[in-house]
Amino acid sequence: SKMPLRRPADGAASKAGIQQGDVIVKLDGKDITTYKSFLTALYSHKAGDKVKVVVNRSGTEKTIEVTLQEK
Repeated sequence: SKMPLRRPADGAASKAGIQQGDVIVKLDGKDITTYKSFLTALYSHKAGDKVKVVVNRSGTEKTIEVTLQEK
């Protein structure tokens, strides 16, 4: 099963246009199938990196560029 965002997006995700309920299917070209695969892809980058995130929003895939920020 894919990973929908369960809380309102904030920070870099929100600024880039990722919305609550979007399902992340790819991050920087890597398939996202579990929360662990999301973290593995995310932590292979550092703050300031730009990554392409593919989300499924109501059945339509959208590619969004996100600049990663420190938490």
